[in-house]
Amino acid sequence: MKIGVKFCGGCNPGYERSKIVKRICAEFPQVEIEPVREEGAYDLILLISGCHAECLSVAAWQQQAPVISIYQEIDYDKIQKYLKDMCGKKS
Repeated sequence: MKIGVKFCGGCNPGYERSKIVKRICAEFPQVEIEPVREEGAYDLILLISGCHAECLSVAAWQQQAPVISIYQEIDYDKIQKYLKDMCGKKS
């Protein structure tokens, strides 16, 4: 599984956004993660924002792959559930 990651500009982060990627790498080592590119092919695009300002447009990426947006560290549960379902891991 390949994930494209896009971070917001980081003007007002309420948490360490890179922790989300580190957790994914630790929990799902079979998943390949790279910065999202327009010409890339992904199974999922992960938009990681530091706050709820929603400066990252979901619509800009939805044509390319399913999109999950994260606005706070507790939102990791969304990506964790999705990856467990997609990778066949048991809870």
